[in-house]
Amino acid sequence: MLNQDPRPNDSKIFVFSLIVSAFKKILPARLRRTAGEILFGVTPAIPVTLTSTLSRKAPRNAFLFGFGTAFVLCFIVIFLWTMAVGSFKGNDPSRLYFSQDYTNLINYLVLVPLYVGLASALIVLSSETWIRFRLDSPLYEASGIRLPRLSIGIALFVVVGASAALTCTFISECLDPNIVEKTSWYIAHVDATGQRSLGGLGVYYALLTFSMFLICFSALVALGLIIITAAEAGRCLRSSMTTKPATFDELAENLTGFVRAYIVAKAMTGVLMLNYVTWNWINPPKPSFNVIGFGALLAVIGLFFVSFPRYYVELEWYALSVRRAVAKGKPVPVESSDLRSRNVRLIANALDILIISGFIQSIVGSVLRWLKG
Repeated sequence: MLNQDPRPNDSKIFVFSLIVSAFKKILPARLRRTAGEILFGVTPAIPVTLTSTLSRKAPRNAFLFGFGTAFVLCFIVIFLWTMAVGSFKGNDPSRLYFSQDYTNLINYLVLVPLYVGLASALIVLSSETWIRFRLDSPLYEASGIRLPRLSIGIALFVVVGASAALTCTFISECLDPNIVEKTSWYIAHVDATGQRSLGGLGVYYALLTFSMFLICFSALVALGLIIITAAEAGRCLRSSMTTKPATFDELAENLTGFVRAYIVAKAMTGVLMLNYVTWNWINPPKPSFNVIGFGALLAVIGLFFVSFPRYYVELEWYALSVRRAVAKGKPVPVESSDLRSRNVRLIANALDILIISGFIQSIVGSVLRWLKG
């Protein structure tokens, strides 16, 4: 007798299928439809001309430009500025000089340029993938057009607003001696009551922090584009009239940009995790809203949302393969297919093994320090 609910042997896809099934059982059908329209029915209104003229080297060029710009603005400018105002090096034990701020030295030399470059490449890749999916892919033709469209202006408003709010919270914590004990290199003055104030360098640091939040939230929106692309591909694969793609190779070819964006998003998340680890390992601040919140957000994104689109498409292809096998009277497949090439799988596995374990330890350490008060 045919298994009415076949599952693939791949452990991750199997677990993902169980999660999807659980949500379907827990949530009423009407609520699932409403949530689907909210999450996936709002498609991004990106002008075709914005990405249709991009060259194949555009993601690489975006990475190089983002990396170089961040390196100059974060390290070179601050190095020269702290040298000019005398906060690069000194003997005051109550002050954290830039030369002693090993967390930011590592971040500004390597990690911030890396994640800014990767975020820039991800934004280009996801936009390009979505436009080409709409214009050229038979998957989009089969899935139909979803309305309404999400205005770029609305997305920009949310990104800027969230970045500004977090920057204000972060800077207020930097000015609080109960959270950051030493007076950092960007603090211009401390009065007799211990009140800290920002000078020109401090204002620049605040603007730089705002820019980092801005690029990270923009990359998060770009990840949303990848999720929407997966949702549209999944609609095609679920359709009872689906004849395309005929083979998994054809599906993978249609989603080449999708897979490239996935691995860039995973790499960026890995670098942000390293950033968090250095932030809590070298000069650990006292646990605060930003410390715990940033770690929790990274955990959710890195452990679930980055891989969710790929799992979703692979699970829908597996379900389609089962339906096709049943219709032809052939054995039901037990192995799911992987959209990633061998090299992409190696990179993804290396990121999982080398980075995520250290990140989890850092998260646990932050929570324990917070619980101890």
